[in-house]
Amino acid sequence: MLRVVENKPSEPQDFFSKLVHGTKPNDIFIPISSSRYEGTDIVIREFSASGDSSFVSRYNIADVVYPLKLEKGIVERNSGLFFETSDGIAIEESINDIQGFIDGQYLLKKKFILGTDRFGRDVLSRMLASTRATLFAALIATLIAIVTGLLLGLFTGFSKRKEKSFLNWLLQSVSSIPAMLLIIAIMFLVGKGFWNVCLATGFIMSAEIARVIAGTLCAAKEKRIIDGATALGIPRRQIIRKHILPDITKPFLASAAIVFCGAILIESGLSFLDVGMNASFPSWGSMIRENFGYIIVPGYAYLTLLPGMAIFFVSILFATIATRLHHYINNKYYWTAV
Repeated sequence: MLRVVENKPSEPQDFFSKLVHGTKPNDIFIPISSSRYEGTDIVIREFSASGDSSFVSRYNIADVVYPLKLEKGIVERNSGLFFETSDGIAIEESINDIQGFIDGQYLLKKKFILGTDRFGRDVLSRMLASTRATLFAALIATLIAIVTGLLLGLFTGFSKRKEKSFLNWLLQSVSSIPAMLLIIAIMFLVGKGFWNVCLATGFIMSAEIARVIAGTLCAAKEKRIIDGATALGIPRRQIIRKHILPDITKPFLASAAIVFCGAILIESGLSFLDVGMNASFPSWGSMIRENFGYIIVPGYAYLTLLPGMAIFFVSILFATIATRLHHYINNKYYWTAV
């Protein structure tokens, strides 16, 4: 591989951008079959899987090692090169030293454990990047669903009778329609994108949390202990904090875990249908879509099976966590009541 530094100034990147997108690369890697030096240039014969290595490229050796300001040009003098980087730094370096840098640090051997896809991208790296993108999208969508569902559920539970009937009807109507269909319709309206996927998934999935909270809140308000506390003159704020909110917490946590599992499946489905995140965001669904045709090709079916197995096992993992959490909460509530 020939490592070539891109001709662009270094850009600062905040922590959240690195966490979601990863560190932006400043280099490109070109697979090559052979290389040689001709004066101030390095001539490479690019690698081809078909065996046709007739495509030859030529790079100035300074352009390989440094990010250059091309409009300033590269001047050769006294067995060296004088040039200016994209950050405005003037550098004069001998030709032999630059060739030594290239031989030692810019001509590399790389091994791809899971191979590469039809675009030459490392499958293992894309699997790891897809894990980050899918889980972050599901996490942000779940947080949006939690906040929106909690507020909407509390407002529904404490609203008056007519307003409560309308809100309950609205929540039931949204919950009765498959979430995937609603989110696909929204994505066609607002367009693809990471934040669009998170917002659409979060708002649609919040209906389930709001419905659970509103139902639990209405049931908790019917308890006799609430009537007794009200008759004793205990402030309403204290009744809500001591007797109502603890009952909401139990089903709320279980619903949040189930929503997180559903958000993973929805994000993967949207990416598979190419209505989810942009191409700059690798995801398990997009990997399945790009390599779907290889599932019947001997020796290459893993390109489709690996992201599918990742979706399956992660979904099973979080579904198990949600089930265990639900049983734990119910058992704890049962013994507390006894």
